[in-house]
Amino acid sequence: MKKFFLFFLTHLFVFHIQEIFSLEILPNPIPSCLGKQLSSQGICGTTACYDSRCQTCSQTSIVDCLVCNSPYQVARLSTGTGSCIKQCGHIQVSTDHYNRSSTYTFNGNDDVCLTATNTCTDPNCLSCLQDSPGLCLICNSTYFPLYNAQNQTSTCILCSNYMMNCTSCAWQSYCYQCVASSATFAGYLLAANAAGCQGCAKAFSRCGACDGQNTCTACSNGYFLLNNKCTSCLRNCKVCTNKQSCTTCNLGYYLANANTCSLCSSTFKNCLDCTDNTQCLKCQSSYFLQTPQRKLIIF
Repeated sequence: MKKFFLFFLTHLFVFHIQEIFSLEILPNPIPSCLGKQLSSQGICGTTACYDSRCQTCSQTSIVDCLVCNSPYQVARLSTGTGSCIKQCGHIQVSTDHYNRSSTYTFNGNDDVCLTATNTCTDPNCLSCLQDSPGLCLICNSTYFPLYNAQNQTSTCILCSNYMMNCTSCAWQSYCYQCVASSATFAGYLLAANAAGCQGCAKAFSRCGACDGQNTCTACSNGYFLLNNKCTSCLRNCKVCTNKQSCTTCNLGYYLANANTCSLCSSTFKNCLDCTDNTQCLKCQSSYFLQTPQRKLIIF
């Protein structure tokens, strides 16, 4: 039976993954459908998935699971079909799924995590096949299992090795999560069909920070966030929350009221920057501030 399984895995594993997901355009990210199948529009439908452990199943087949309920995760079987396998934490999993023919059913017993002595070969593997510790089914979230037909094993490969800036993936061409924004970095968003990651500004014009999936969280200076898009502030406004009000003006301007940024040099001749209409902070070239009166002196 093991030879039968390895034969199918060798010849069908990669082929079926490519066949299923090159024909089917998946939403980005895959939604939680509470045990239902995706519709042809990529939203949750009404047809129940075949496996009760499956949270969302494919548009093309109720047997092919895309997202599993905890503590199960999707593993790709010899048929190329997504199955819900228990995450065992670097321990072998006992399952009868692999003893089935290519017609494939889910009527067997639940998976059982074996004892702590039955560990997987790959340190980044969370569940491996019983009696085959080198055949990983589920990896840590930043890795995916890549099958090697030559030695009939599957090892955990970093998602970022195949998709730059991807931090979590299902396989080498489907990313779940990209590097998110930080205090000094704008971050990345999922590309079309989750086939990789792209910069925030490329995905959303004028976006200054994003969450690593498909949402802009902050806009560049001079813009505010409205319905996941960056919209321009009032003229000469640097920071605003909506089109009607400004909180900070651009350099060389001060906030005259909530709706207007006035030019500093119109109030203080030769003033480069000011706090308001009562105080200049910096002069233009060839001028300096005279304190405490804050007069502009030419030199």
